[in-house]
Amino acid sequence: MHPSESVEQASPAPAESPCATEPPPVVVDVAYERGLLRVGWTLGVNALFGFALAASLAVSARTISTPARPSVVALLSVVALYVAIFSLGGYAFQRRAKRLARERARSALEGDLHQQLRSILPKLAGAFVQKSVPAFAHELARAGCAGLTVRVAPSASTEPLLPIDVPFEARPLERLGVALMNTGDRPDIEALGASPTIGASMRRNVLLKGGRWLLIAFAVNVLFQAIDSIKRRTVTPGLLTWCLALAAVLFLPASRGGFTGRQWLLVPGGLVLRKSSWLRSGWNVHVFDRRRSVALLFRHWRQNWGLAVADADEFGLTIGTRQELEFALRAWLSPLSPPPVERLSDLG
Repeated sequence: MHPSESVEQASPAPAESPCATEPPPVVVDVAYERGLLRVGWTLGVNALFGFALAASLAVSARTISTPARPSVVALLSVVALYVAIFSLGGYAFQRRAKRLARERARSALEGDLHQQLRSILPKLAGAFVQKSVPAFAHELARAGCAGLTVRVAPSASTEPLLPIDVPFEARPLERLGVALMNTGDRPDIEALGASPTIGASMRRNVLLKGGRWLLIAFAVNVLFQAIDSIKRRTVTPGLLTWCLALAAVLFLPASRGGFTGRQWLLVPGGLVLRKSSWLRSGWNVHVFDRRRSVALLFRHWRQNWGLAVADADEFGLTIGTRQELEFALRAWLSPLSPPPVERLSDLG
């Protein structure tokens, strides 16, 4: 694997910062053929927690059969114990992944940064790349690597990123990703004005959640459950469960912020992260200005890609298709400056 550089070669960095860059920006391409998510490791972690659940059920078997205590109470106790084990274990693994990522980022600064990225970035592969990669980018940003853009992708499919040098209004990145599903493999600037459709949204959701094979598997289970319901002449719980699961694959967005709403906005020369909460009104807006930030694009798993951005104060991760995130990098590399925070706070 040999990294290639596009856009323009950086001028020599000053002595006080091993990776400081000046416009025009530097794009470092690190050739890596696989996704950074290790599915086997993820299954191993899930198997570990599954074993914990099975052990909890075994320990609680006598309690469940005890007449003095209702089985519902015992079952809820088992579920609560499992949730506690899962949460604490997941937190510990994620914390360790972020700590190792920050240590590797600091070690990358000790030599030639581009060569170090080539050897260190594949080591971030694991079950918690959604935590480790943003932490890695954040540590680079804190070390003064502002303006650095890294793309980890298969070498055979890497094409130059052409910066968007015309102004445009801020656009939600997820809506843009849906609109790009209808624009072909090489979207141009006119894609910023494209309108998303329901069909494109469904295709994007399926693509990011596992692809057509996942959709086929869910559809087959719905069919089997429908046949069983016809035989029983009633709507079975299994049919309802698989119909809801299929609907979730088709219609629930692949990138969502849970209880805290997160929205990424595409702007010239940067990215914007807006957060909202049920506990307060309005948006908390943070602008990642490319000139003061680090961006790292990587393949997560199959057609699911991630873009981690960070500056000295904040870091975050958004997921999407390679097409939409590379389009986002073209806007990121724009020579234009991002709009002021006040304008972004008022957008609907």
